[in-house]
Amino acid sequence: MRRLIALFLLTCLAACGGQATTPSSLSSPSLPTVGELLLAGPSLGQVATVGYLFIDEHGAALVDGLHMRDPPVPLDDLGLWLGDVPTLPEDAAISVAGATQYLLVEARGRLEGPGSFGPSRRYRYRLAAAELIPREPRKFTIMELLAGSERYAGHAVQVEGYLLATPDSALLIELLGEGGVPDNDARQLKFVAPPRDVNIIPGMQRSADQRVIYGPVELVGLWRDGSIYPLAIRGRGEQE
Repeated sequence: MRRLIALFLLTCLAACGGQATTPSSLSSPSLPTVGELLLAGPSLGQVATVGYLFIDEHGAALVDGLHMRDPPVPLDDLGLWLGDVPTLPEDAAISVAGATQYLLVEARGRLEGPGSFGPSRRYRYRLAAAELIPREPRKFTIMELLAGSERYAGHAVQVEGYLLATPDSALLIELLGEGGVPDNDARQLKFVAPPRDVNIIPGMQRSADQRVIYGPVELVGLWRDGSIYPLAIRGRGEQE
């Protein structure tokens, strides 16, 4: 009987351990990004979302993505104004670039609007009484993500590869040959949607007809259903 009880307890502990969250995992794999929340026509009141906390001299906002220039800036107006900088855990690994700070977070709070909020009244909604939970992207290779596709669903990920994009689609590929042609054996990741800043990522090259953009990048995004939702893409220089 004691052995059965011990075995039962070990099984319960293992099950609980398998469900434990990690710094990179969201509370729900289907948690909407800031952009998805806003484009869906948000309902006011309590909401939960994920995006980049962006802080500059004007205050704080929660944005759908960053353009990784120096310093980084929000990709567009898909954001929620926070105003004063919310309280963060003391060990939050916030990135600093000049007067700008940024951090990937899961956020909960009260959605208010529509209106005109933030610098130049650029944001239509604000998130009041915001509670922020830092999410640290976990580094993967393309092969690792493909091999553990279901296991890593709902994780914030960081991965390197070669971006290959057209106006209608985009892929992240292990290796590109001359002229942006994928290597025959190269693994690839699909994007939920083409990156919105693909035309201005430093270090990219173009095909002769200007329709295809390609080059080496480092990407931060969310892994969902075997595809990646891009949040920030940094060019890694010229293709070798």
